[in-house]
Amino acid sequence: MTDLNLQVLKYTAHYCAALVDNYLVDSINIAERTLKLRPNSKSTQERLNYLKLGICKLSFYFETGRKYHKVIQFNHIGDCTTHAFIDKMTGDLYKPASHKAPQKLPNFNLCDVKQREWLFNNASYDGKYWSYTFNSLPPHTSK
Repeated sequence: MTDLNLQVLKYTAHYCAALVDNYLVDSINIAERTLKLRPNSKSTQERLNYLKLGICKLSFYFETGRKYHKVIQFNHIGDCTTHAFIDKMTGDLYKPASHKAPQKLPNFNLCDVKQREWLFNNASYDGKYWSYTFNSLPPHTSK
């Protein structure tokens, strides 16, 4: 395994962690807004307490194949969805075309520092950034 392969492996693990972290932040914000509208909601307060402890109903992991690391989203009822494919040799990140294959062109590259930082800061469990490539991001999405 080359240094680049090890870096891509590390970035893939960090990407999975960023997806969960950003899911928690979004979910906490939603729960807090909901509590402002419905302050007596016990179920929302309970959910918020769990979220603040880092307990959520969503996780991400990756499986390593011949050419790609496949990032998989797993929810609390056992459903799995392919979230992304990451080329093991180049760090190119692809939107999935199906559960088994990526789209033809990459959206991002994890080996590029600016792209990686943007992606880790904006990683979204629902893939709302998939309509972009790094060079076509609207200015308001940068953090």
